[in-house]
Amino acid sequence: MSEGELSAFLSPSGTGEEAAGETSGAHGNGIGEENRVPAARSSVLGRRADLRDFFSRQGRLLDISEKWGRNKMAQFTQKAIIRTFLSMLEETPFDRITVSALVARCGISSNTFYYHFQNIYDLLNAWLEEEKEKYLSDLPNCDRWQDLVKALLYDMKSHKAVVNHVLNSLSRDSIEKYVFESSDQTMYRLVAQVAPDQDLPEEKLRDIVDFCRYAFLGFFLKFIWGHMDFDVEESVDRLSVLFEDFIRQAVENSSKDMEKNSPNQDKIENLS
Repeated sequence: MSEGELSAFLSPSGTGEEAAGETSGAHGNGIGEENRVPAARSSVLGRRADLRDFFSRQGRLLDISEKWGRNKMAQFTQKAIIRTFLSMLEETPFDRITVSALVARCGISSNTFYYHFQNIYDLLNAWLEEEKEKYLSDLPNCDRWQDLVKALLYDMKSHKAVVNHVLNSLSRDSIEKYVFESSDQTMYRLVAQVAPDQDLPEEKLRDIVDFCRYAFLGFFLKFIWGHMDFDVEESVDRLSVLFEDFIRQAVENSSKDMEKNSPNQDKIENLS
């Protein structure tokens, strides 16, 4: 806003000459000066309040813009660290990657790394979570859970070095726990797809889902121990048949148990 615009904005009736002319006209019309001064002062105060609000809004917008810029820069830096970490995993086992080597390769300081991650294990977890979300985000739009599993296994086969460098550096317990927890949503969706019309209690449904998770864990470990060399299409399709047959039978058995133990069934037996 220029000095002239600011002056016009604060002026009660436009420019100073216009205000003077109006004042002179007011005398000529017999309107008392004491009636015009409070009105003019009120107009000036109102314009100043509007001006304060204007600059206040501009300040808030500037703060938001700065925060947005900082957030975007932080996200960019975090992604750069993860990309560097992934490129190092292609060459080096996870347990031999150090923070000092990573920051040197990424071109950042140690303080920048520790701003984003607590340690190298925190970085590994962030990368694994990012990879997991990449698949799980497609789950609601995926008609067949088998396609999701196949995509995961093909991805692993394409990056064998990274997979081996991570898995060979971790304990078996940590691997099993991660796979078991990560497969929950996929197996839950599988059970819902195979038996969509069955009104089972959550407890019985969870038992079926957990059994499928344990079975998938065994399948996944076998895939790794087999050096990720077996046929993905054939193995997943075969697993799918086993899963779906088991789920149908398990749901059917659970439904029969519910009917047998229901109060209405007791009344029918007593009448007979």
